[in-house]
Amino acid sequence: MSSADPTGDPVPRPDDFDLAESWREIADEVERRRTPLEIQATCTPDGIARLRMVLGDRLEVGGATTDGRIEVVIRAYNEYALAGELDDRPTGCASPPGLDRQRARRTVRLRPAGEQGGVAGGGW
Repeated sequence: MSSADPTGDPVPRPDDFDLAESWREIADEVERRRTPLEIQATCTPDGIARLRMVLGDRLEVGGATTDGRIEVVIRAYNEYALAGELDDRPTGCASPPGLDRQRARRTVRLRPAGEQGGVAGGGW
């Protein structure tokens, strides 16, 4: 849309209409469509700050696992884009398997959640 002209016609709104709430819902939906891939992973506690710096609001931080690692959910556009962002970063990718394939092409391997160890060649 490049322009709009007022018509003068009234626009009915429900009494309980909340513009801020509606705007948040629309913005959330746009973000979900922009970043449809969701990765469940674990990270060492000292890696969370760096993940936040790289991923911003596409990172959700969960609780600690029994081995002290932190559960995270990462959103991205696709596996290839996320693999590029995460080279040598978090460990313990739980899903989807395609992310490991993309990272393997970069000689970096995430281990599935629950498996011991970190990223080959480094990690957090």
